[in-house]
Amino acid sequence: MQTARTNGEDNFQFGIEAGVTRFSDDMGTSEGPSVNLAARYGVSDRLDIGVRWGTLLFEIQSKLMLTSPSEQDIAISLAPSVAVAPSRSIYIGTKIPLLIGITVGDSELTLAPRISPAFIAGESSKFILAAGGSIGFALRLGDTFWILPEISVDIPFIGGVKRVEGGESDFRLVNFDSSIINIGVGVLFGGRPMNEGKMPPASGE
Repeated sequence: MQTARTNGEDNFQFGIEAGVTRFSDDMGTSEGPSVNLAARYGVSDRLDIGVRWGTLLFEIQSKLMLTSPSEQDIAISLAPSVAVAPSRSIYIGTKIPLLIGITVGDSELTLAPRISPAFIAGESSKFILAAGGSIGFALRLGDTFWILPEISVDIPFIGGVKRVEGGESDFRLVNFDSSIINIGVGVLFGGRPMNEGKMPPASGE
């Protein structure tokens, strides 16, 4: 739940996110609520770093803007993150989304295709690779205030399981028939002001 544009150098952005996550596989369907907080800092005009924490995870985020901050019609950024989740096992999940922000007035339609590798260590070690993405609309209601409804889908499609028994290890590939859908809304405060980074008018205008 973020825009494709970075915050701009020395600007902070804070977010509050609420949603419902639905998980489905061949064993059935389960769902539950989630609430997260986020904080991001603009290291430069093109680079943000931040953290996100809440119901299900603690996440370290980054965002590198590939287009020029002065480009008005579209913004493209790469935003890899690493998350850990509380459980009896060790869970490390990564997301590598390509954020594509299309300007709509003063707001932004944000598309984010991504891949999401994850590693789980416990009695047996598991590696999972998922693909998916999100679509959201960052509605700007003030100079640095946004409301961002979003829906995201992740589909785990392949993985591996390693078991160790009696000093011997066994590894096998696993195919998944499952999906994770999250519907939520975020409220963002701060970031790049509305007119920051805009091209100045031509001489005489």
